[in-house]
Formats: sequence, structure tokens, C-alpha cells
Amino acid sequence: MAAMYPKTVELFYAESKAAREALDSVLKDFRSNATTVLALATGAAAFFGFEDSSKGPFYVAALVAYSVAAFAAARILWPRDWLMNPAVDFESRLVDTTKPPLSDTKARFDLAHAHQVAFESNGASVATVTKWYQGLVGATAAVVLLAGMNVIRQKPEVPDKPTRVILVEDQP
Repeated sequence: MAAMYPKTVELFYAESKAAREALDSVLKDFRSNATTVLALATGAAAFFGFEDSSKGPFYVAALVAYSVAAFAAARILWPRDWLMNPAVDFESRLVDTTKPPLSDTKARFDLAHAHQVAFESNGASVATVTKWYQGLVGATAAVVLLAGMNVIRQKPEVPDKPTRVILVEDQP
């Protein structure tokens, strides 16, 4: 193995750890925003649902879009494989008497490498969540547009039975 300079390894460790921790907050933000966007879709569906307009094909399409939005939000909030503890196997390495003692520089390098692995693995989960979030936003926009179109394109109300007027002449 090539010579490792402690300060360089320290920098590698700090940057790797910071990148992984920042990725953790990205997932939390997506999940928090997903509930807000789904609340918007729910509000739009409820608002236009109480409208006195006829419930035509645009309204049915809006309900389908709402179902897609709810499914996308569920996929965002669904538990993910997430690497949290890069030092999970360090204890066994530190107490193993068959191997030479682990130097501070090598330990930091190994931890930094574990953070990099976690970043790549967790980044794949965030990429999946990003796609579901984009679908959620698109479906929510479709709910608003389709339900709004239903209200705008409503047919004029026609009475159930036509009114009949009979004129009768008075006889003198």
C-alpha cells in the first residue's frame, strides 16, 4: 500500500463523512416535502370535489392522478436500505490479536472509505426517491389541472323534466 499522509487522510475522512451526512438530510427533506405536496393534492381534490359541477371524465382523471400521487408519496416514505454506521466492523478489527495494531491513519482511511461506500449506496436510494418525488409533483399538478378543467368545462344544468305550460282560454 502506498504511503499515507495523516493530514491528507484526515481531510479525506472529514469530506467523506460530511458528504454522507449531507445525503442523510436530503432524504429527510424529500420525505418532509412529499407530505406537503400530497397535502396540496388532497386539498385540490377535496376542494374541487365539493364543487357543484358535474363529475365528468376530467374529474375521474383527477382522481386517478390523485391515486398516483398517493402511491408516489407512499414510495417516498417507504423504508429504504440505508447505511448508517461506517464503523460497524471496526471493533472486531481492533480486538483481533492475530493482526498488527491498526494505526490512526489507517483507521481514518478505512472509515473514510466506508463513508464513501455508504454515500454511493445511499445515493442510489436518493436517486430513486428523487424520481418518485418528480412523479408526485407531476401527479399533483395533474390533479389540480384536471379537477380545474372539470369545473370549467361543466355542461349547463338541464332540468330533469321539461316544464310544460298549457294555455287555456277563458270562455265568456
